[in-house]
Amino acid sequence: MSRDSHTKRADIQCPEEPNYEQQKQTGIPLTRKLCYGIGGMPYQMTSCAKGFFMQIFLLDVVQMTPLHVSVILFLGRAWDAITDPLVGYMVSRSGHTPIGKLIPWIVYSMPLGVVSYIMQWYIPQDNMSPVFKFCWYFGWCCLFDAFISCYHVPYTSLNMFLGGDRNDRDSATCYRMGMEMFAILAGATIQGQMVGVYHTKKVQACSDLNESIALIGNYSSVLYYNSTAYFADTLQNMAQTQFAQSTSSAPAITEGTLQPGSSLYPNLEELGNYMGLSLTSDEVQKNLALIPAADNQVAVGSGLAGMVRPVTGADVGIRRAEIRPGLREVILCKDQDGKVGLRLREIDNGVFIQLVQANSPASLAGLRFGDQVLQINGQNCAGWSTDKAHKALKAAAEQRIELVVRDRPFQRTITMHKDSSGHVGFIFKSGRITSLVKDGSAARNGLLTDHYICEINGQNVIGLKDPQIKDILTTSPNTMTITIMPKIIYEHMIKRMSGGLLRSAMDHSVPEV
Repeated sequence: MSRDSHTKRADIQCPEEPNYEQQKQTGIPLTRKLCYGIGGMPYQMTSCAKGFFMQIFLLDVVQMTPLHVSVILFLGRAWDAITDPLVGYMVSRSGHTPIGKLIPWIVYSMPLGVVSYIMQWYIPQDNMSPVFKFCWYFGWCCLFDAFISCYHVPYTSLNMFLGGDRNDRDSATCYRMGMEMFAILAGATIQGQMVGVYHTKKVQACSDLNESIALIGNYSSVLYYNSTAYFADTLQNMAQTQFAQSTSSAPAITEGTLQPGSSLYPNLEELGNYMGLSLTSDEVQKNLALIPAADNQVAVGSGLAGMVRPVTGADVGIRRAEIRPGLREVILCKDQDGKVGLRLREIDNGVFIQLVQANSPASLAGLRFGDQVLQINGQNCAGWSTDKAHKALKAAAEQRIELVVRDRPFQRTITMHKDSSGHVGFIFKSGRITSLVKDGSAARNGLLTDHYICEINGQNVIGLKDPQIKDILTTSPNTMTITIMPKIIYEHMIKRMSGGLLRSAMDHSVPEV
């Protein structure tokens, strides 16, 4: 037997001992386990925060209808159930890259998932139609579920590529689950605080609205009282002036000129003891205050010297902008499309007109933005929701719809006079009055800042751009009447309405008088 055969037999009979130290060194390092565990935090944090608070956010902050919220949540979960196996199939069919087969899916889907998560909690504008709100949040929820599936499905598959034996991979899984539990608690806490901030802002806005409405009621009462007192004093002064002028050339009344049978004083002999009062002619003449001829002359200055606002009784603008007291009945009919051209909104258990479409039955009937609808076909609207009011209009007969309306309770009119340069003395931006010119007609007549311009000489300007409003102000006559509404009430009334809809659909025609 040769030496080579003995050597081969020795090699076969004496195998080398396994290197156990080398196998221990090939286990999963601690840093890799920690990184693998941290990678599971984004999915659990965002998914659990969405599951906990998305329904509250859509109902309370966005103020979507419960039906739309239920549809979004249901279809979102159904879409998530479809995307998981679909992404798994696409990952298995994808090719290898220099950084591996799974890493590209994780890296590229991460920024897209962050953007879609932020956008599904974002409110693009206050005035959104129900259709736009549904499409916006449903679309971003579906995109987020798709991107998070592209991240999480390949991430969970990384476990088999971490190295080590089964115990090492089980240990890495424990690290991942521990990190995910921490992420669930953190996501619930952080997202809850964010939704709480939204809710606090909304409650504060509602509180401010109620306080503003109470202040407006008190202000209206004081304004009515002061106006009544002002006109009463004015009429009294006019009467005294006319009496003084008529008696300036005549002799003063004396006791000698008063005759019992004079037509100036009635004969009160038969009423001498009426209700215990002494009404005899002697008593009346004794206690009568006589007016001297020259001592009680009333000095009347020029009518324009202290003018606060011009005489506007016959002005066309103030008649167009008139806010009538009391209630009025309006009869409507539907157009060929079965619509009346109204959009309503519930505010403080009342129903108000939010939009009047141009050339619609509502516009032809004289309804305006801000009018309060008290009854629809004999049914009281107090406490109705917006949806219930719209359903009542849809269910009404086409030939006759009876409304009981109060003219614009949250609005008031201000009449001003242009100066020599054609200005009335206020500055506005986006339809809101921002500042007043000192000693201008606007300041003298009580115009206030933080009010929106609703009408100019009775013409609705809501939704128009500032250059368009400026043109209307420029072309208006010297005597100008504007209708204003407080900022907080105006913004609450047009909340979640598109600016383009206000600009294109709102009736901006000049009312007839």
